[in-house]
Amino acid sequence: MGYWGPQSATVTVAIPGRTPQTVPLVNGTASATFNPLPKGTYTVTADYNGSVDYVASAGATTQTVTTGLA
Repeated sequence: MGYWGPQSATVTVAIPGRTPQTVPLVNGTASATFNPLPKGTYTVTADYNGSVDYVASAGATTQTVTTGLA
């Protein structure tokens, strides 16, 4: 099997009402910043695009912002 170079994996992180961000996956971690984010409860979704070694996947969680803009 030949060497195909470094794998490029990305995760698209989205919060309703904001532009989704596609960010690189580095050492198993992806990070996105949505500023400013008013106080409230948000559903955050993440879609992993997959790679040669791993299948694509998606997940969601609820996050609550308690400080910042009212």
